[in-house]
Amino acid sequence: MKLSKEEILKIANLANLSLTEKEVVNFQGELADILEFVSQLQEAETKVRSSLSKDDLKNVLRKDEIKECDKDIRDKTLAQSPYYKDGDIKVKRILN
Repeated sequence: MKLSKEEILKIANLANLSLTEKEVVNFQGELADILEFVSQLQEAETKVRSSLSKDDLKNVLRKDEIKECDKDIRDKTLAQSPYYKDGDIKVKRILN
C-alpha cells in the first residue's frame, strides 16, 4: 500500500516535520513497507489463553514460624548492632 505525496506531507505536518522532496519519496517507500508488514501481522493468529486465570494461581508463600536461635549467636548479633532494646535490633523506619 503506497501512500501518496499528500498523505506523506500530512503525516509529516502532524509530526511537525518539514521534509525535502527526496525525503518524501524515501518515506513513501519506507512507510509502504511498514504498512505491508502491519497487514501481515493482522493476518496472524492471535488467540492466546490468558496467563492471569485465577485457576492457575496458587499460594507459594510458606507459613511464618518463629524459631529460637542459639543464645550465643543471638548475643553476638546484638552486640554488633548499634541499637537494640529488649532483645530486638532497632532499625530506622523506611515506610510511613
